[in-house]
Amino acid sequence: MVRLGSVLSLVIAAPVWATYKEMDLRGDVWPKPRARSVNKDRLFMLDVTNLELKFAEKGQQTACDEMYEDNARRYSSMMKLPILHYYGTNTPGESLSPVSTIKKVTVSIENLSSCAVYPHAKMDESYTIEVSETGVSINSPEIWGTIRAFETLSQSIFWNDETNCLIFEQTIQDEPEFSHRGFMIDTARHFLTWEVMEQFLDGMAYNKLNLIHWHMVDAQSFAYKSEVFPFLSENAAFKPEEKHTYTIPDIKNFIERAKMRGIRIVPEIDSPGHMHTLCDGFSKQGYNFCTRCEGNVWDKDQMDEFFGWGPFRPDLEENYELLETLWTELRTVFKDDIMHLGGDEVPTGCWLKDENVKKWAEEQGFENDSQIMRYHLDRLYEITKKVGFARTQVWNEAEGFESADTDEMDKRVKDPLEKPIIHSWMPWGSGYPTGFENILDRATSEGYDVVLSSGWYLDLITYPSGGHGADWTTYYKINPLKFLEGKPGNTDEQRKHLIGGEVAWWTEYIDSAGIIPRSFPRASAIAERLWTKWEDTSAGQSNGVENAFPRLDKFRCLMLNRDINAEPIGVPSSCAKEYDVKYLPPWMVDDGGDEPVTDEPVTTSHAERFKDLRKLSKIELSKLWLSDIELSETEGSKVELSDKRHKSRSLESFTDQTLIPQVTTDLFILFYIIVFGMISVLTLIVSFIYKCVPIKMKHPYRDYIKLHEIS
Repeated sequence: MVRLGSVLSLVIAAPVWATYKEMDLRGDVWPKPRARSVNKDRLFMLDVTNLELKFAEKGQQTACDEMYEDNARRYSSMMKLPILHYYGTNTPGESLSPVSTIKKVTVSIENLSSCAVYPHAKMDESYTIEVSETGVSINSPEIWGTIRAFETLSQSIFWNDETNCLIFEQTIQDEPEFSHRGFMIDTARHFLTWEVMEQFLDGMAYNKLNLIHWHMVDAQSFAYKSEVFPFLSENAAFKPEEKHTYTIPDIKNFIERAKMRGIRIVPEIDSPGHMHTLCDGFSKQGYNFCTRCEGNVWDKDQMDEFFGWGPFRPDLEENYELLETLWTELRTVFKDDIMHLGGDEVPTGCWLKDENVKKWAEEQGFENDSQIMRYHLDRLYEITKKVGFARTQVWNEAEGFESADTDEMDKRVKDPLEKPIIHSWMPWGSGYPTGFENILDRATSEGYDVVLSSGWYLDLITYPSGGHGADWTTYYKINPLKFLEGKPGNTDEQRKHLIGGEVAWWTEYIDSAGIIPRSFPRASAIAERLWTKWEDTSAGQSNGVENAFPRLDKFRCLMLNRDINAEPIGVPSSCAKEYDVKYLPPWMVDDGGDEPVTDEPVTTSHAERFKDLRKLSKIELSKLWLSDIELSETEGSKVELSDKRHKSRSLESFTDQTLIPQVTTDLFILFYIIVFGMISVLTLIVSFIYKCVPIKMKHPYRDYIKLHEIS
């Protein structure tokens, strides 16, 4: 029995902000739009089943038609999914009186030429939405704003029950606070499957993030399947290589799918450190590509197979020729104008301990690592621009911004070379990053464009101190523009140089098995910080987190409904639809071989995302689309499928016709045994067979039919 005193002490000790704040969450949008006027006295029914999405400029630009149709198809499908949320002040089931029914959404794009290019640093993502009795209208200067508007519209609706979709009369004028809203994904420490990478694309689109900074290779593995240097992945990809590499055709396909979501893909090949896999691969081909060195103190515990390689050897011209060849190939694959060159954590003392490098450095007049580093980066900047990348991006210490309080001026780039984008990751550590403002202030004042990641490392997990004490609250409270507060004079120019930020995921301790739920909705807190003005979310006020919690909790439920397995952000937290892991025990899997499925599977969000990327085997499909599908014998011999979310469908409605012959064959065998058993002279044998074969099969084909419409 619990004592009353104990209960009272718990109640008194619990912080007030650990309670779910009462808010009207109907049609709430995450990230919060720039300007939104909602009239909750006028309400419309939205006929999502028969909704007409009309593109006003259809037929004028083929690329726009394709991008519009792709987004209209995906979002019209998502808007048909009932999303009930019970934890706002207005819960489903209340009596409502819609003014009328809206059946049409009209979309207009001013600049159709925007569809003919890939998403880029200067793309216009602004848009307006008007909802009135005449319908819904979306207007945007470029296609990128249309994509963001579709997401906002899909969140602006709400469901009063399983059949009634509603939307308030409203006007939205929206644009992002920062143009660079990225997600740094490390696939070198642990390989991430294409399915997970696809989930990242969709999760980012729902959060209005617009750039993947792809940390493709590092000291642990080389997963990029180069066609000019295939031996690099053959030597250093995780084994077996064919299951742990990203081929150029698949990467190009991925980039096309990212384009449809308005997401840029920026590659990173780190140098002159973090190159152990390149060092080892080129060395085995006879090149003196790197020095030998024990490196940083933490390398011994992380490198394993490739431990002992030091930084790149800048004394040999042929090494830069190798990099130029690799860079040239990367330029043909990646469409963005930026290439990230790394430049962080270069082991100190290694260059001048190598006799060959030391002799070369003396001839060049270099006395220390900083001068050698400057030479190396200058060469890389020149090569990167020569092969066609317009800009470079480096980690902050590459240009001498060593920490919050330390500078190495020798490392600054000199004219006429263009300044790279500074990617600020220092100070590093969990919790609020004290002093990050100093690097932003110094770099922007010197004319560098800057991207912030300090404080936004998802791999640094902190345990909650209360109901709303999870680390997302720290991410949410980081104001990238804090360094300008109270600064005298005009700070507009410095403000222009802070172009955005990136969520960062280093994968030493996570892989495909757990990275998505650990990413969302933690990254969502950062997404709103980068899209929405600081003052519009009151994040810096005492009630900022309290206001954000119910909104983020509801948004998390929306992601679950779209099959992004986002984790809870605290307590209380619950969704009407909990995530279905679609678990299939191995003894229930039909080992039908690995032959590709030639017929298109049932139209599902997963199937649509993956079918163009690669062919899936039956076993892979069963793992992706398993649900609790039950078979029952109804209407004679007709077998029907049913599940809790969708109406029953006959087996013949499946587009995967490979299942039908199996069903027909098994039924024929059953018929054959029964008929010929009755006329057989071997009565005892027939009787034995008759007793062993069940007449009524409750789940005769459960192992074969694993497809499910995932919403």
